[in-house]
Amino acid sequence: MIYRPRRSASASRYALLAALTTSFCLGASVPLFAQAAQRPQQGAAGKAANPSRSASPKRKAVTAKRKVIMTLFPAFALDVGNTRLAYTISVNGWVVDTSPGNTNGHFSSTRIGEYIADGDNIVSIHLSAPDPKFLSSFGVTVRSSSNPKLFDYGWDASVPHPHPPLPFTTEKHFTTHLPQGPWEWQTAPKITLDAPTKAAINAHLKRFYDALDSKNVDECVALFALSNRDHAAALGMSAAESDKNSREGWVETFSSPGWHLRPIDYPHLRYDLMAGGRVVHVLQANGGLPLINTPPDSDGSHTGIDVFLCQVHGQWAVVR
Repeated sequence: MIYRPRRSASASRYALLAALTTSFCLGASVPLFAQAAQRPQQGAAGKAANPSRSASPKRKAVTAKRKVIMTLFPAFALDVGNTRLAYTISVNGWVVDTSPGNTNGHFSSTRIGEYIADGDNIVSIHLSAPDPKFLSSFGVTVRSSSNPKLFDYGWDASVPHPHPPLPFTTEKHFTTHLPQGPWEWQTAPKITLDAPTKAAINAHLKRFYDALDSKNVDECVALFALSNRDHAAALGMSAAESDKNSREGWVETFSSPGWHLRPIDYPHLRYDLMAGGRVVHVLQANGGLPLINTPPDSDGSHTGIDVFLCQVHGQWAVVR
């Protein structure tokens, strides 16, 4: 997933993805994966670790005027009502929203189309109270363009001895049908993060890094082929149109003056499993920036690429 400081009005693949994955929090709309480095990691007890929203460097949201594209894919959103509680919410193993909790309250609305499964869907919710003096109720709803309440859950702080007591983690289910069928990540095998697997992941990342660093448009289109095809099916696009949009996006990205990448510290990468262990999110060791970055430009913004990989037919592929 890519965040770029500049772009034209062309309706590239990334403009289309923005329609599927956008988060709205306290009046600001940003690409969902621009929050990826801020997401807490789940421990054995499901507790969030350092879920700070302020740690991320400045990134500009991707915006563009574009024609309306009719798609097969229904819109899905996850809404969290105003709450002071700390929470982490995952959909089918993807962390989609998190808040450290605060005294002023927090609400959000996140588009989650890329994480909705064809069939059974699992919503995992972890709630805690950073400060017991500021307890508040909590409510979350998942809605689609055809159903305003696919799923909802609430925790009421106003009743005596609310149950379950904080902190706690709960899982809820709902079922939906996707016209295009399952995403590739749904049927990918589970990943075991042993030394040979990490070495294979790093080899694929190096291929990706070299293609970006040398501005190899054809190689970048090929490396994103799985993700492009996945979204083309959901958006009602042909493979040729998907490749054309991807190519235009990379040409535009590489046109940035002085394009070059920061080096990757391969021996010290962080590998976080998502989607029930079928997808690996690769991060820099400190988790503060996406894996691949350009140096900041004059106003502090930069191009960053978060990398999510899965295995398809025994080969590693960029799935998001």
